[in-house]
Amino acid sequence: GKHEEAFSLHGSLGNPSDVAGHPISVRQRLAGARASLDFSWESADVFGLQIGGETIHAELNNSVLSVKPLDIAVGKGRLMLNPRVQLSDDPVRLLHDKGPVIRNVQVTREVCARGLKFVAPVVADAVEVEGRLSVALDHAKLPLPQAAEGNVVGRLTIHEMRLTPGKSTRDLVALAGQIEAILRGLKAQRRASQASDAVITLSEQQIPFRMAKGRVHHQGLEMKAGSAVIRTSGSVGLDETLDLVVEVPIQKAWVGPRLQRLGWHNQVIRVPVRGTLKKPKIERRVLANLAKKLGQQAAQDLINQQLKRGLDQLFRP
Repeated sequence: GKHEEAFSLHGSLGNPSDVAGHPISVRQRLAGARASLDFSWESADVFGLQIGGETIHAELNNSVLSVKPLDIAVGKGRLMLNPRVQLSDDPVRLLHDKGPVIRNVQVTREVCARGLKFVAPVVADAVEVEGRLSVALDHAKLPLPQAAEGNVVGRLTIHEMRLTPGKSTRDLVALAGQIEAILRGLKAQRRASQASDAVITLSEQQIPFRMAKGRVHHQGLEMKAGSAVIRTSGSVGLDETLDLVVEVPIQKAWVGPRLQRLGWHNQVIRVPVRGTLKKPKIERRVLANLAKKLGQQAAQDLINQQLKRGLDQLFRP
């Protein structure tokens, strides 16, 4: 937009050097000043959220630039912000107190691709998506202008979501199909393909997250793809690098009575994932070890059967 708004500035900016002759920074000179200003826009795009026109009122007092609390309609929900900038800090910091910042906002492909992917990497390149989300902060401390080095702690609430995964995240979803195929003794490639094409559903859940040193960490994001349950934990860098663990609980229907007696349906397969959002690298040795363990189990069962048959023949009356 293009707007004109009023501003005011009161107080002495002082001499550019102190009594000892040392230079005084603009930040130091503003420490005793008071100011106010308004600024407006006609439309805005924040992490894929489309925001209508709004006017913001900001005031500077005692080295703190504070913004009048915002409550803006966005994505059929609300965006609520109450930030302040601490000019006396070095570096200058943007701060936000505890409380909700996004409430019941509609999820779109743009929201997934530009923001949500850092907390929920499985949505990074969603082809189709529907659902709603909310975000609440415990605190936010962002140095300016290096905001990526800041610290943010909060909770993402997903109010149910359905999505079709894109090409780069299908391999993550296909893990469940590969594990099921190994356990069932089916063709892994076909089963994995079926799983990767499944629609992912996320039920109502709350995911704690934190941003530190340029990485966004999350814990326990759970989703369903077909009959499989998939959980992810770990971190996504703001450079889109991955450091994740994908967990797939073994379903009872995937194993026969023999493996059920051995408690296999109570186990969880954990697979490390590195690489990037566009090219995830899955540690496939975990799948090879699973197949090997099953083979060893089958061999042990065969030996036990032969031994039992031999003992029955030996001691039969």
